[in-house]
Amino acid sequence: MKFALPQTADAAKILASILGTANDAARRGADIAFLPATNGATLVAVGTGCEMRLTVSGEFTGDGFSVPGKKLSDILARLKGDSFTIDRQENGDASLRCGRSKFTLPSFGLESFPFTSLDLTDSISFTLKAKEFAESLKRVAVASARDDARIFFNGVLLTASAGKTFLVATNGFRLHVERLKTAEIPDGEFILPINNVDTIIKMMMSRDEILVEASSRNVRFSAEGVQFFSQLVDAKYPNWRGIVPRADDTKDWFSINGEDLITALSDASLIKAAEHKVTLSSHDGSVVVSCLNADSHEEYTAVLEAVLSENAEAAFNASFLIDAMEACGTKDLAVRYTDTNPTARSLVFKNGLTIAVVTGFRV
Repeated sequence: MKFALPQTADAAKILASILGTANDAARRGADIAFLPATNGATLVAVGTGCEMRLTVSGEFTGDGFSVPGKKLSDILARLKGDSFTIDRQENGDASLRCGRSKFTLPSFGLESFPFTSLDLTDSISFTLKAKEFAESLKRVAVASARDDARIFFNGVLLTASAGKTFLVATNGFRLHVERLKTAEIPDGEFILPINNVDTIIKMMMSRDEILVEASSRNVRFSAEGVQFFSQLVDAKYPNWRGIVPRADDTKDWFSINGEDLITALSDASLIKAAEHKVTLSSHDGSVVVSCLNADSHEEYTAVLEAVLSENAEAAFNASFLIDAMEACGTKDLAVRYTDTNPTARSLVFKNGLTIAVVTGFRV
């Protein structure tokens, strides 16, 4: 059983990079499987509820085998040479050679490799512009929870109906929504687990198009020799549309220099107030950003010009506000207060196809 990459100067670097991507999807220390493929090999990394498959060109003889993935990735990242081979010996060890270097690793047959069995029966399929989708996913995903008992919060919703497709994420205190401008997706929706979203983003950033196949429980992303399988979050997403202002609702929006507001919020964060709490007071053509640390008696205040539609005051998590504005973009930013929560005011940011809502602290 032997796999040899052709004589290319950056062979080891390329495979190390591929393995690094696969390791994002796999648990630390998980094995990497080598499977024979046409004119090469398919590398497989398995994580919790997900599987990454990457096909690389080379020469493969014999049956498949697996080796410790993290160790192999670390070795390949350090090797210098024109090519490398990995050969499984009769005693079960794998011999890795590159130039003058030789390493011996434990290896295993594929009988015990934990391949993920993901059913794509009755799936819908569609094609996305990969980088555009990845950038949208990154802007939205920051608002998702990661370890909430309400499992629908631990993911990003993709929902399509009547020719409009949205990405949605919330942790119950903030909500990011973005409409995909070029996607043509069949009606339906599913929730991507947040733990797999980073891998999906990295996979898409360097590619032009990607094929998506989604069933009721699983999804597969495929592009240019790489496949990523993921289980979906098995839950019904909460009603997010009632929180987002309608497209034709133009009342009570005001404008403010987004860069100045981000700078003021970042400065206020230096005070390290409890729960990153800052207060925004809007009145008489200005927004006052203030922050107080009751323990150290440190205080911060900044006065920013704004074109206001109403006077208001509310306290927010500064980090959530910064994330919201970075997702929406600071140029041509529209802002408004809303009372969707009966016990706390919310601040809504809108710019183009992206909307972010941050709920304030209870009063």
